[in-house]
Amino acid sequence: MLQRWLVVIVGLPLLLAAFLLCPSWATLIVVCGISAAAAYELLHTAGKKVPKCVYAATILAAVVLEWVIYDEHTCGYQSIGMIRILCEPLTLVTFLFFIAVKGYGKPNAMPFADVATAIVGGIVFPMMYSSIFLLRMDPEYGRMYVL
Repeated sequence: MLQRWLVVIVGLPLLLAAFLLCPSWATLIVVCGISAAAAYELLHTAGKKVPKCVYAATILAAVVLEWVIYDEHTCGYQSIGMIRILCEPLTLVTFLFFIAVKGYGKPNAMPFADVATAIVGGIVFPMMYSSIFLLRMDPEYGRMYVL
C-alpha cells in the first residue's frame, strides 16, 4: 500500500512535469519507457512460452517504433519516412514468425497466441502511446490535449 502512495505522491507529479513542462523530446523518452514497460508486462502476463529473445525484440521494437514516429513527425512525413514507419513492424513480425517456425514441433515451441501477444506489445502499444507525444507537439493546445 505504501508503494502505491509513493507512486501517486512522487511519480504522478514527475509524469505530469514531463508531459506538460519539459520539451517534446522528454515526453518522447517517458512515452518510450511506458511503451517498453507495457510490452514487457503484456508478454509477462499473457505469454505462455515466450523465449527471452522475443522479450528483447518486442521491447526494442516498441522503443524503436516510438523513436521512428517521433523522428518522422519532426521531419514532416516524407514518403521515405512512411516506409521507415512500416518497415519496423514488418521486421518484428518476420522475426516472430521465424522464431515460431524454427521451434515448431519441438516441446518448447512458441504458440501462435504468444506471437500475437508480442505483435500487440511491439506494434499496437507503441502506435497507441505515440499519440501522447504527437498531441504534445501541437504548439498551441498540445499541453492541454495531453492533460
